[in-house]
Amino acid sequence: MSKSISDIDKNLKIETNIQEKDIVFFDASRPPFDVYGLIKDDESGRSFVRMKKADAEKVNEGVEVLSTNTSGGRLRFKTDSRYVAIKVVSEKTGFMPHMTMSGSSGFDMYEKTLGEYIYTASFLTDWDLANFAKNGGYENITYFTEKRLRDLTLNFPHYNSVEKLYIGIEKGSVIEHGGEYSRKNPIVFYGSSITQGGCASRPGNAYANIISRRYDTDILNLGFSGSGKGERAIAEYIAGLDMNVFVYDYDYNADNAEYLEKTHKPMFDIIRKAHPNTSIIIMSMPKLRLNDEEKRRKAVIKSTYDNAINSGDKNVYFIPGDEIFKIHGGDSCTVDGCHPNDLGFMCMADAISDVLDKIFN
Repeated sequence: MSKSISDIDKNLKIETNIQEKDIVFFDASRPPFDVYGLIKDDESGRSFVRMKKADAEKVNEGVEVLSTNTSGGRLRFKTDSRYVAIKVVSEKTGFMPHMTMSGSSGFDMYEKTLGEYIYTASFLTDWDLANFAKNGGYENITYFTEKRLRDLTLNFPHYNSVEKLYIGIEKGSVIEHGGEYSRKNPIVFYGSSITQGGCASRPGNAYANIISRRYDTDILNLGFSGSGKGERAIAEYIAGLDMNVFVYDYDYNADNAEYLEKTHKPMFDIIRKAHPNTSIIIMSMPKLRLNDEEKRRKAVIKSTYDNAINSGDKNVYFIPGDEIFKIHGGDSCTVDGCHPNDLGFMCMADAISDVLDKIFN
């Protein structure tokens, strides 16, 4: 069994209000825990970020701030403990009137059994919420009905920055590395608040995380609320990443159609030059009915796709955003006419899956 923090340094014993006498906590940033979709930034001293500060600040101020939000982050491990607890040290962020706290600031957990992911728990309760509002962090515990080895995945919050994360299990239990993804090269998603996860009711319901489970693939979520602008700096950063598929949609964050004309095709060209054989999926804004300006924006995005096809590119795909919510619920797919709810995110995942099935098959 791996050593806990308190085994290594008695001064770092984790204080907890959880009433389990045999609980022992482990630092989730260390083995045997495997972190996906997040990296450590020694400059800022953070263990869970989507981009290092030095890279993020080259893009814009919003990206610099939001890159510390842990959207798309996942923690994988195996244990036979009768319970799993978490203790989160975080900042007081993520409070929004149109998004649940379990989505913006909570964790949820899935178990991989027989090739399927089964929802287990959402780590945020009313008590946690009150404590979170006061202190920034919280702790919680979920129990299992039987003791057996489980392959678990924890999804990180969409709109909160996690400074430290500790996993608590029953003393003497197995704790080991989780199963690896069958597709190790990640699908990279770039876009707006919708890509970041607004407004899923819990982390696992955002479309990028649905895709990750559906295809057992690693992902990297580079959605930045209000700050996905398609600048050259972010295009060059993404071009430098190792990836399986690239999906981008920053339509909502572009100032207007003219701005898209200046940035959308150049972003595609930068990434295509660095990844000549990588599949690229282009989306326009997911909205049921478009006004005239939004139709012009869609035409600009579609022209990027058309130009690529006409130049002989056989690895580019276009998803018209105004068709996405017709898949399931129509007007029932958003919380405010813009940000998808869980049903809207399922529509987005299904629309992207139609393309991924072609790519992977």
